[in-house]
Amino acid sequence: MPATDKVFLASADGHVGAPTEDYKQYLEKRHFQPFEDYLARHQWLWSPAHKETMLSPNLHDRMRTVDTYDNSRGSPIVWDASYRLKEYDREGILAEVLVPDDQNSNDPPFGSGLATGAVAGSSDEHYPPEWQRIGARAYNRWLADFCSADRSRLLGLTILGSLDDIDWCVAEIKRAYESGLTTGVLLPLEYYQPLYHHPRYDPLWEVLQELDLSVVCHISKGGPQWVGNDPWVISRVWAIEARWFAQRPLWCLIVGGVLERFPRLRLVFTEFGTQWVPQTLELLDRYTITDKSVMADSTCKYPLTMTPSEYFRRQCYVAYSGLVSRQDLEGERFSSVPNVVWGADIGHGEGTWPSGLDQLRTLVQGLPEKPMRKYLGEDLHRAFPGVGRDYGALLQRIAPSAGRLGLVA
Repeated sequence: MPATDKVFLASADGHVGAPTEDYKQYLEKRHFQPFEDYLARHQWLWSPAHKETMLSPNLHDRMRTVDTYDNSRGSPIVWDASYRLKEYDREGILAEVLVPDDQNSNDPPFGSGLATGAVAGSSDEHYPPEWQRIGARAYNRWLADFCSADRSRLLGLTILGSLDDIDWCVAEIKRAYESGLTTGVLLPLEYYQPLYHHPRYDPLWEVLQELDLSVVCHISKGGPQWVGNDPWVISRVWAIEARWFAQRPLWCLIVGGVLERFPRLRLVFTEFGTQWVPQTLELLDRYTITDKSVMADSTCKYPLTMTPSEYFRRQCYVAYSGLVSRQDLEGERFSSVPNVVWGADIGHGEGTWPSGLDQLRTLVQGLPEKPMRKYLGEDLHRAFPGVGRDYGALLQRIAPSAGRLGLVA
């Protein structure tokens, strides 16, 4: 079979993380007792295996069909690198960008990860920025070990926990980079910190641009410490607001002049669909260019040389993963969103695993081959340059053909 018939399948969004108790070995000894105290009162609010979860207990039904699934914790695909690589081979995936997980009893310590921290204060688990940084470093140390199984395929994102201390963030990014985490950084979404165009963050943008690391805005936290006391209320309020908080860096970094001043900085917006993009760009273009009926025009400290839509096309990407809609991949609806890349969302119940190729064929069969090839992996190196390695032999060995996926030339 000629190489051109193979589809370069690479995911912009997958989830990994050690069982929470395993992070102890990645902490300094002086943090052992606080970590034990944390474990004693921690609630795994986003893991279906736990009674206190706010997710549907049925979310992991497909994952439970695999005999490796642990009913008390979740799937080892998020913490066993050798097993994950075998599943990549079976699913035809060459590489994947890895985000922290929280669905498999594997929350990074002290609220440093994704959604768990969003409601930590509501469940009496509020941890100040210092402890979020401690948890983030433990996760990064574990992640470097995990990705060492195959750094060309396991593309882990450095996490920071908090933007409270920018000097620490810069130092941790450099330390993690030296340890092998050379893909990108997960941007903490924090309610109480200055917005992202504040000059205090310039050293962060500088080091990310210097090291050619992408900035990932993944649906996660962003709200205040207290969201509510009732789990039903907390989960619904979070679900309504979380996408907005993950989108917020876009207008801050465009209107605030950051993308103008850092033209090689890349933003990737992950796991909250695509439909928000056209309407948001239309709004930004209107407010910054044509609509002066209410807001007075004035000299901008950071004059924009392009429209917001043009900045987006140059520096922003959308990782469309999770509950992907066939309608969003068709015709004008798909072409209206610039720079869309695919995510398998492995490790999450709403992701494609363990029946990825079958699900993918159902999703894309009958669609035009050229744009789908770009979406399914060929364009991922633009969002994450670390994907631009030579996968020739691996492509031939495991990748599905265009015919297997039902793509139409």
